[in-house]
Amino acid sequence: MTVSRETHLSRIIRILTNSERGEFAGRRRWWFRYVEGLAADDAAAPLRMGSLWHAALACWYRSRCTMTAAQVVSAVVEPWLEKREEWLASQRQEWAERNAEEDREYAKLTAGMLEGYVKKFASDRTDFEVLAVEPQVARWLPHPTTGNPLRDRIELGGKLVFRRWANGGAMDLLVRLPDGSVWLIEHKTTAESDLDHYVRKLDWDPQIRGYAWAAAAPIVGSDVKEPVRISGVIYNVARKKVPVEPELLKKGGLSKSRGTDTSREAYLSAIQRHNLDPADYADVLDQLSVKKFFHREHVVFTDAELEDFAQDTGSHALDVMRAEREKHQPRQTRMCIGIAMAPCPYRTICLADGAMARKAFSVHGIRHAELMDEFA
Repeated sequence: MTVSRETHLSRIIRILTNSERGEFAGRRRWWFRYVEGLAADDAAAPLRMGSLWHAALACWYRSRCTMTAAQVVSAVVEPWLEKREEWLASQRQEWAERNAEEDREYAKLTAGMLEGYVKKFASDRTDFEVLAVEPQVARWLPHPTTGNPLRDRIELGGKLVFRRWANGGAMDLLVRLPDGSVWLIEHKTTAESDLDHYVRKLDWDPQIRGYAWAAAAPIVGSDVKEPVRISGVIYNVARKKVPVEPELLKKGGLSKSRGTDTSREAYLSAIQRHNLDPADYADVLDQLSVKKFFHREHVVFTDAELEDFAQDTGSHALDVMRAEREKHQPRQTRMCIGIAMAPCPYRTICLADGAMARKAFSVHGIRHAELMDEFA
């Protein structure tokens, strides 16, 4: 079979992801992670919790919402905790003990959150047609000024070859609603109690529109095989908190304290469990009706937004091309503190590079974990 020049060149590609775009502000950290392909041994605690929650929801939606919360815990949470314990056993004792305690808390919290989530969104099995769970998608990037395919030349095996650039990543969930429209569902967790305020900040994230832009013309290798118009995103937000069990007073009845961090469902369940009259607690139930532990927000995409994403990402790709040609990247000290005030995981190698410092890292290559082998 004759392979066309275009087909051959498309095998040498560079995928940009939203994660890399976020890291690019810290240029030296970006270099270590995305150019040299160095991976730190462990993730920050909030990221571990978020990844576990995503894995649990992926399992539930793959079952088409038929599994119980206990079944998901057995299939996902318990194996996760076992693997973490096995890995931590080989690490420094004091550090391992602290992380093991955190992991047990996250496993317990995830199990509690799942119980509430499955009860609240049981109707998803009929309200949504699940099209794909964690589908991966990429699309060729156009040059921001000419519109031509974005390419550069790199040395490979002693020869200069063309490399084509694309933008891609992995969505959380792709569903079709009863009206026939297709939507992304993006899972988020937060420690914030005001979920409405948290969702308003999410709409600034360019990653979500990038998925919709890519799905409109996916390249070969994407899980999304045919072009699809994605109407928007449903932000699916969960508080990293389980509703507090209402206190049963010695004199009888439930506490009506406004400071109790619970939900209307949990309070009503306690009323029923103790054979109390809901009418006696109508004011409390009304107050709790605005208390959210889960929240969903629909955000519609416009064609103009998606085109703006392509322009912005093409310009960013040009910046990355230039940076890759540079042999030394400056240190942006304002970026040395990251999520949850955690120091940069590359701080040791950044301050004193050498064989000993690099023992703390493994080389995974520049392929992002979100992307499939066909994109490598």
